[in-house]
Amino acid sequence: MSVCPKQSEPPKGAAMKGGRSATHFPPQAYSSTFRGPPGAATGAPPRSDSAPATMALVLLLGLSLPLGPLAQAARCSPAGPTQTFGSLAEFQASNASSCAVSVNFSAQRFEGDRLPPLRPSGAACLLALELRNKSLARLADGAFANLTCLGRLDLSQNRLAALSKRTFQGLDGLLALNLSGNALIGLAAADLQPLPRLRLLDVSFNRLVGVDREAFNASPALRALNASHNQLKRMPDCFDALPELRELSLDHNSIAIFSAQALSGNSALRRLDFMKNEMVILHFGENETFSWPELRLLNLSGNCLGTVSVNRAHALFGNSAACLDLNDNHFSCA
Repeated sequence: MSVCPKQSEPPKGAAMKGGRSATHFPPQAYSSTFRGPPGAATGAPPRSDSAPATMALVLLLGLSLPLGPLAQAARCSPAGPTQTFGSLAEFQASNASSCAVSVNFSAQRFEGDRLPPLRPSGAACLLALELRNKSLARLADGAFANLTCLGRLDLSQNRLAALSKRTFQGLDGLLALNLSGNALIGLAAADLQPLPRLRLLDVSFNRLVGVDREAFNASPALRALNASHNQLKRMPDCFDALPELRELSLDHNSIAIFSAQALSGNSALRRLDFMKNEMVILHFGENETFSWPELRLLNLSGNCLGTVSVNRAHALFGNSAACLDLNDNHFSCA
């Protein structure tokens, strides 16, 4: 076991365009569209994929989980600047037909806190839509159904408390969805059903107390899930539907038990963040045969762990050059 010196904490309140704390999705992927709750920290160290294929358990502090940029919408190629509309009426009357357009209703507040269906005359090839911080509490069924080329949708920092199977109707090409900073208490089985190509989902800074077991059954291409800063008390049992999952952030919840079995079908995992939960039990599974050969980081810092089975950790991580962050725990190695 090698031990790295503790890294200094990033300055409190430092802004990060990605909108999340240092353990969340990076700004480089969708900096113009995804800007989550304020007060997020920066200071992410560069990611390294060139480490030798040897197992190393390293105690670290203040880590970040950068996510490599995802592909742009397959049917459109960005070629122009962001286009800003001052009102919904102006947008509806526009001919926003360029794939490169990212629409931001900069000062718009929607009457009755409800977003009506969007039907601009040239919307079929709109690539990105930002509806951040607009006091939205409700979305009309099929509100985005006419935006058939939409690849990125930002609904962060609103007041959305629930979704439905018709909320995202027509968005079968959507790759990235930002729902951070809302009031969602759960994800139901049908909520994401219209999003078969979704790669990145951010539901951080909500009030999630649970996730339906079948919530991601219709989105098997999901690669990055950020559910940090919620009220989860146990690990959701919905991850077996996500064979492509690479990045999972469940930090700053109230999870008491870490169960590797819950992620046994996710062999593509590279980064797991469970920092700042209430974990007292670590179940790696002594007789399990699965492993995470691509894993680079398992962050369990800031919990209440007492013991860790190093032998099982070696087996679980396979031959990957992985870091196990156990800072700010009270543990002994077994």
